[in-house]
Amino acid sequence: MSDYQPVIRYGHSTVRVGDYLYMWGGSQPDDLDLDLKLNPAQPSSQPQSFDNKFVLVYHLPTGKWEQKATTGKLPPGSTGYASAVIGKEILYFGGCCNHIDCFPRCFHNSLYGLNVDTLNWREVSPNTSQSGPMMKESAGMIAVQVDEEDYLVVFGGHGPSSENTPAQPSAQYSTEGFSIENMQCTNELHYYRILTGEWISPDIAGDRPPPITGFTLTSVNHSSAILFGGFSPSADYKVSDKLYVMVFNKEQLSLEISEVPKSSQN
Repeated sequence: MSDYQPVIRYGHSTVRVGDYLYMWGGSQPDDLDLDLKLNPAQPSSQPQSFDNKFVLVYHLPTGKWEQKATTGKLPPGSTGYASAVIGKEILYFGGCCNHIDCFPRCFHNSLYGLNVDTLNWREVSPNTSQSGPMMKESAGMIAVQVDEEDYLVVFGGHGPSSENTPAQPSAQYSTEGFSIENMQCTNELHYYRILTGEWISPDIAGDRPPPITGFTLTSVNHSSAILFGGFSPSADYKVSDKLYVMVFNKEQLSLEISEVPKSSQN
């Protein structure tokens, strides 16, 4: 066992590629105080610093942690991002920065990739307010295959309600329930086509969830996923216990979403 252990953090993700887990980014206790607008007089935990130029790698067979340096341009959104794996590359979407001087944070909709063999970053899709998903955090992202071609699917999340991308037709946006002004939650859903580098708005049928953030979106296989829980901002701060199944059409860019009745979950 290695003596090295990751420092405390939240807002990060860990993904598996082969026999290894890869963990990157996140925020620390002082950032949580800022996020939750805690009483300034209340003492906060002292953060242990970490450098986002490093990725933490956990070897499953041996239980050993390693800290490995990466090269290339880092993603701007280092916390609250979404991640997924295609082959030997980990893709990171959106998130927000950790710069306290730009409160209430800088939100992003860029897409970056980290090759696990070379540990080199590449910018896959730049940050933009012109098109694609809104600049946001706490979205969900999975990798799917449509007609044997790789795509990413990005759903939900929250971010600024102004100076953001144009609204997606048929998607919903809600500003209810946020203590911070200029914030909105969404149920927009986009495909990112790896082959051509374009964001696509698919046709969606069935039980589309309301604007939601902070849920789990988990792949079942290359053509379906499960969405559970999350926070749907409203006057009563509703936290969801609903379960949805997403099925992606293998031959065209469309999908169907079905809410699973609680009676069927037993």
